[in-house]
Amino acid sequence: MRKRRRWYAAQLVLLWWASLAWICTARAEPVQMVTEAWPPLLVEGESGPEGVLWEITEAVFQRMDTPVELTFLPWKRAMRQLERGHSDAILGIKRNPDRARRFQFSGVPLVSSESVILHTRARSETLDDLADLDGLRIGYSAGYFYCPEFEALDTIHRHRVPDLDAGLKMLELERIDALLMNRQVAEFYVSQDRYQGRFRASPHVACTMDLFIAFSRQTSESLIHSFDEALRQLRSSPAYQDMLRRYRNATGRS
Repeated sequence: MRKRRRWYAAQLVLLWWASLAWICTARAEPVQMVTEAWPPLLVEGESGPEGVLWEITEAVFQRMDTPVELTFLPWKRAMRQLERGHSDAILGIKRNPDRARRFQFSGVPLVSSESVILHTRARSETLDDLADLDGLRIGYSAGYFYCPEFEALDTIHRHRVPDLDAGLKMLELERIDALLMNRQVAEFYVSQDRYQGRFRASPHVACTMDLFIAFSRQTSESLIHSFDEALRQLRSSPAYQDMLRRYRNATGRS
């Protein structure tokens, strides 16, 4: 009986060491993350990812002592990759009920995203809030979720645009009346020389939503829990406040 107990104890020790070795090996593998370029907040630089959203994300994984790699893809393709388990996580995603069924969301947001309405300067009236969009042709990017208030509007004409550059071209040619965009992203595009001040962003925020990291259904809960804890710690630090200031002033404007 004692020999059998010792044998069971030895087997438990071996299983424990095997599990520990597996965890260490898993942690040594980089977390494979995908996203779409979203200048100036997420940029595919010459030496790798750049932008304040990546800066926050990378700082969190450094606190976890976990390597991470980021690949830039068109947004809908990035979400397909995640849903099929071909990547581990997606960066800078908004949460809605459909996505919550498909992915595992971090419980802690990276930042909040403020959306504004972008229209041409030639337009006689300013489009200031969502109520001003009634009856207008509004461009939207495929696969994006803006905010519940916008998604619920049934008095607008929606026009799908393949990407932001195409949407701005449609806006310039008056094929649509407005675009809903993140404030920093809108200000970045408005300031570009190629657009020569043709566009104007609404002075007030039209809607606000948090930006998260979402993980695939195959990702371990322990990794997500560790990520949330590390992000909470970062958010309570002075370093995060510095990053947040850079996020708010991402266009270089005060």
